[in-house]
Amino acid sequence: MKHTLLSLFFIAFTGLTLRAQTLYFEDFETTADTSLPAGWTQETLASDGGFLSGTSTSLSSSEFPIPEGTGRFIATNDDKCNTCNKSKDFVKTPYIPLDSTLTSLFLALDIYCVNGRIGAKVEKTTLEVSVDSGLTWESLGAFGASLRWEHYEVDLSRFTGNKGIMVGFKYNDAGGWLFGVCFDNIRLYLPPPNEVKLTSFTMPEYVVQGNNDISATIRNMGADTLRSLTIEYTVNDGSTQVARIDTLSIRPLGFAVLTHPTKWAISTPGNYNLKVKVSLPNDQADVDTTDNYGNASTTVATRAVQRTALVEEFTSSTCSPCSLYNQTFIPIMLEDYGANKPNSRVAAVTYHMNFPAPGNDPSFNADAGARASSYNVTQTPNLYANGQEFWDYPRTTIAKAFEKPAVMKIDLETISRNDSLVTTVTVTPYIERAAGARLFVALTEDYYEYNGYNGETEFIHAMRKMLPNPAGQTLPAMQPDVPIVFKTSYKVVAGDVKKGNYNFWGSDIVGYTTVAWVQDMGVGKHVYQAAFDEDVTVGIAPAAHEVVASFFPNPGNGQLFIRAEGGQNEPFSINIFNTTGQLVHHESLGTYPQGTQVLHTNLSHLADGMYLVQLNAGARQTTRKISISR
Repeated sequence: MKHTLLSLFFIAFTGLTLRAQTLYFEDFETTADTSLPAGWTQETLASDGGFLSGTSTSLSSSEFPIPEGTGRFIATNDDKCNTCNKSKDFVKTPYIPLDSTLTSLFLALDIYCVNGRIGAKVEKTTLEVSVDSGLTWESLGAFGASLRWEHYEVDLSRFTGNKGIMVGFKYNDAGGWLFGVCFDNIRLYLPPPNEVKLTSFTMPEYVVQGNNDISATIRNMGADTLRSLTIEYTVNDGSTQVARIDTLSIRPLGFAVLTHPTKWAISTPGNYNLKVKVSLPNDQADVDTTDNYGNASTTVATRAVQRTALVEEFTSSTCSPCSLYNQTFIPIMLEDYGANKPNSRVAAVTYHMNFPAPGNDPSFNADAGARASSYNVTQTPNLYANGQEFWDYPRTTIAKAFEKPAVMKIDLETISRNDSLVTTVTVTPYIERAAGARLFVALTEDYYEYNGYNGETEFIHAMRKMLPNPAGQTLPAMQPDVPIVFKTSYKVVAGDVKKGNYNFWGSDIVGYTTVAWVQDMGVGKHVYQAAFDEDVTVGIAPAAHEVVASFFPNPGNGQLFIRAEGGQNEPFSINIFNTTGQLVHHESLGTYPQGTQVLHTNLSHLADGMYLVQLNAGARQTTRKISISR
């Protein structure tokens, strides 16, 4: 119970200085057992005593594990108390005298507050203030939720002019069996007139060469409105760019994002370290200069391109929670984002695990197990977006995963030849990077049906084989705009899928998709870029030169139009193949002068389904997949 309560004389005297002065401080370090500090009081209906002092070990429970803080603290634990009533837990500081001359007063505290919910019952914790020795209380609002300890600063200056003040914390479990709340390091202090803090300075992981903004988030920690300050930055400890900003109006404890008026002009790709400093709030010396600095690193790229997000799911047909989760997750992947389909920005791979018991998912194989080990996956379902684990809010998480531009392009083509899938991957980086990144290639099956142990019957994006192996291909050192080409092949076996083998459920290669991505397999598991090729070309040799063409409508009812770029007097023809590689239609479309032509063919005699269209223009050709659906 280390607490500090300064005398009125001391407060009045030191209030003349520029430094922040502490009126009251409590960090609970000398409290005994579960007792509150001297002078603290509480109200509670709970049978466990309400707010108790202790440590993370003594105050935690199985459903409300409390992160380690700075030692001892106070907490009320609704989970640990089980069925007791914690709807009116209210803990209060002692009465703290205030000098009548004070004009500013701040409160600082640390809190762990999850704001849990069970059905319609949501727990709530509010900050309360009294200036009449606790006879009446004013609520200043509820604390937000967090999964870690958070630091709060609150401006209580409007309560100055009173003879004293009490601060209270009120917890209400809303009649549910929920979690609780914790408090530590309660401090009432007088802020200096002028004080600024740099709260955040970050740079994007990558920036494109050219002119880039340098921005930082600041907070006014002084009692006066912040109207001006100096901001400066350096790059790789080079020359300092200094600017004075005098158009501010930031209230006490208010935040603002400042952008240096001089942009960072960079033309050379590479890695850079930037340092930022803020100073001279309102043209006055900053009292605490330890919080005026920030630094960040970034990599400069020659260009940025649209990102395709990699979404990986670890699941099992023996996992009951997976069945429940996939009822929401699969529609998001298929309907919201069209994963692994043309024009989608989401590449998807699903790995089937051999757990939980009975662990007999037939789609499990060693490649899936190795991928799980690389992420230390020990339970299902488990999801990753661009190598980062997530669980809640998949729709939002996936959207954010493809919003950020990429600094790498992946071109991917898969061709079926003699029962083998031949895949060519071209990685074009726009950054410098040392050797060591990994290229992964996954052969996936779009859809299959199976009566799972957990009740699921439909499965999507199942990984059947990693190429060349689950460890991936180690890439050499990268140079901007210098492509790296990787080629691999795999002989497909269809049918008789059993746990441990790599067979595909179906023999229709139209249902196969190749997914490729480049990933740093260090601590961060960062994915640079992903790509997919759902258009596996079947039974057709690759063309030396492609025809630039588009096919529409697709899907269509059998009437197919083709917009193509033709050379002078090049004859056009088409071949239509079914998904087994059988030629089902051939037609000569005529010879045309050079330029863009719109061609037409009637395929209404073909049954509904997927087909491969090979368009020939002289010695050139291109192949696309179309769908006929009436």
